Amino acid sequence: MLSEQVLGSHLALHEAQQQERLFARQQARLRQASIDVGRLHFHELVAQQLANHSKRPKLLADAHARISQWEQDGLCWSGYVVAWKSILAMPLPQLRSAILAADGEGPALRQNSPFFGQSIQA
Repeated sequence: MLSEQVLGSHLALHEAQQQERLFARQQARLRQASIDVGRLHFHELVAQQLANHSKRPKLLADAHARISQWEQDGLCWSGYVVAWKSILAMPLPQLRSAILAADGEGPALRQNSPFFGQSIQA
């Protein structure tokens, strides 16, 4: 009888711990989704700025400089360097689509963006 009570207590504790871990994972996913939305919003502002012919050259030059720094100092995975170089060489409509892509590489690329650190205003 006592062992059944101990087993029941152990199972209840295990279930409570499982629930805590599940809740923690759900909270982490929500935080990450919020961060991803912020990155997407930032890149929407970048796309707007790139549409401005007078601002585009400096934005692209600064982005290329950032990528060169990544490459020179080994600050970023080479796959991101290659992908961003390719994106920055695209015509504006394709560049815009690439930086705003909701699936595929879009969210991952926005984690390491050469536009971070630039003065982007709404």
